[in-house]
Amino acid sequence: MSRKRKPEPKVAVAKKKPPRWQREHNISRFLWIFIPLVLVVLFALVGYWAYDNYIAVWHKPVARVSATTIDMNYYVKMLRFYSAVWRINVDELSFPYQVLQAIEENEIIRQEANRLGLTVPSEDVTATIAEAFPVEGQESPDTPNVTPTVQGNLTTPVEVGNATSVADGNDTAADIIDASPAPGDTGNSTVVATEIGESYNRFLDFVRISDNEYRRIVETSLLGQKVIDYFEDEKVPDTAEQVYLHFIPVDTIEKATAVSARARGGEDFATLAREFSVIDEIKEAGGDIGWVPRGVFPELDNEAFGREIGNVSDPISTSEGYYVLEVTAIDNDREVAEEYKPALAKGEFEKWLQEQMEVSVVEYIDQSKINWALEHL
Repeated sequence: MSRKRKPEPKVAVAKKKPPRWQREHNISRFLWIFIPLVLVVLFALVGYWAYDNYIAVWHKPVARVSATTIDMNYYVKMLRFYSAVWRINVDELSFPYQVLQAIEENEIIRQEANRLGLTVPSEDVTATIAEAFPVEGQESPDTPNVTPTVQGNLTTPVEVGNATSVADGNDTAADIIDASPAPGDTGNSTVVATEIGESYNRFLDFVRISDNEYRRIVETSLLGQKVIDYFEDEKVPDTAEQVYLHFIPVDTIEKATAVSARARGGEDFATLAREFSVIDEIKEAGGDIGWVPRGVFPELDNEAFGREIGNVSDPISTSEGYYVLEVTAIDNDREVAEEYKPALAKGEFEKWLQEQMEVSVVEYIDQSKINWALEHL
């Protein structure tokens, strides 16, 4: 038996290294490819960061009203605008949310006006601005409302220097009682001023918005009034349940308690009204308000419409102070006085607006977005 031969070991042949110049060339070529690639990636990352932080952020949504998106750019502009016209410090905790609500409400109003086919001629917008910012030396006895609504309340302009400020427009009891039109007033005032003063340009520079942007704000305000007028025509009934109301507004709970006790003790309600009322018109009327439908004084409705005739109320706390009231008659179907219809229309409008806010608005706002917006005013 023959022995197997061991395989002869293979001799490894050393690979020939490329010459040095070739190795250096390969390294150089790699660096020429790698370094630009790294720079491209680096610049792309920096560019994306810059775009995201300085460009895209301005287009990020803060809210959507139906199909309309409100972006950060518009939100910051309106923060700056409202901080000027409301004269509110931007550090107020509720301020950013009030502004966002104002934007949302006014977008709802614009959409509803469009649905109803309501429009405002451009010359009316110009005339309204001219009346708010008259040529120097011209008097402007009745400065119009040129800012949108906030929380359902129409704002009332107040002239402050060369800018226009606004105060909260909640109707007081005296406003409602004295709501009848002046003799010869048809309820549709025609603005005749068309020349805009230089103060308008100073105002635009101050709030840093364009003429077109401010005109849109004014147009929205005028559209809002047209929507309210529509509600007055279509939503306010001609007849309604009413009570014959007497009330006495006072400024402290102690006075209200004393008034209620004295009225229940038999003292004349009108005499007490002339002694304690903090509203002159009601003082002069002896607390006699007259026939009032539900909705004219919303904060008094529960007490007024749930009270027996002749039964004086306990003190009622409202946003305007304290009231003591008495009902002396009830009519379940009485014609609504014309002077109360605007207040009833406003109430229906505010209720509708709140309903639309709940179903039409989606918010994307959070504290980080608010902080960013306030930092970039």
